Amino acid sequence: MRLLMAGLGQEMGAALRFLLGQEPDICIVGESSNSQELFACMEVVRPDAVLLDHDLRGLPLAELLAKLRAHHPKPSVLVLCSVSERERAALAGGSCVCLDRASHPRQLLTALRVLQLESDHE
Repeated sequence: MRLLMAGLGQEMGAALRFLLGQEPDICIVGESSNSQELFACMEVVRPDAVLLDHDLRGLPLAELLAKLRAHHPKPSVLVLCSVSERERAALAGGSCVCLDRASHPRQLLTALRVLQLESDHE
């Protein structure tokens, strides 16, 4: 799986690079710190999945997801968020999966694998 990470920050990004680097079938193909960089990376790296933080700088999340789906409908999207129901409700129509930032790292891997399986069956 070719994965693009967006808005995860230095510490979380480093931890996830280490964790995901242990998985032979997951390759981090790019990272971005804001929505503008995200769309530029999407054009270049063509990821299978996008892992992004709901606080990604730039566009509001709902607008970002709508634009992402309009211009890049293929990649699966996994959003790391807080437990807030407001964010979960906003994501419900966004064709993506929401995972609590405090989740165990294995839950992240499981969510990525589920997204990959769903994508493979489309």
